[in-house]
Amino acid sequence: MPASDRYSRTAIALHWLIAALVILQFGWGWWMQEIPKQPVGPRVDAFNLHKSIGMTIFALMAARLAWRRTLTFLSTHVARRVRPKRASGRGGEGA
Repeated sequence: MPASDRYSRTAIALHWLIAALVILQFGWGWWMQEIPKQPVGPRVDAFNLHKSIGMTIFALMAARLAWRRTLTFLSTHVARRVRPKRASGRGGEGA
């Protein structure tokens, strides 16, 4: 596979970081169901951490999408400027 068709290392790292955090969130959410409602302190702390991790995942997803969009935008516009013009096929003199 040509290097130009692959994702960048940053995109791959963001992808796997997000995937790991989402799996962690599922496990954390499942575990939170077992926390007793009284006293409320540990349950509230767990829910707040769960929400904070969720917002972090959302921010990382937004960064990942922005990264991909920026690279696509740049590669498209740079390719247009660098691409050599084709010959018309009519000869060099416009015959």
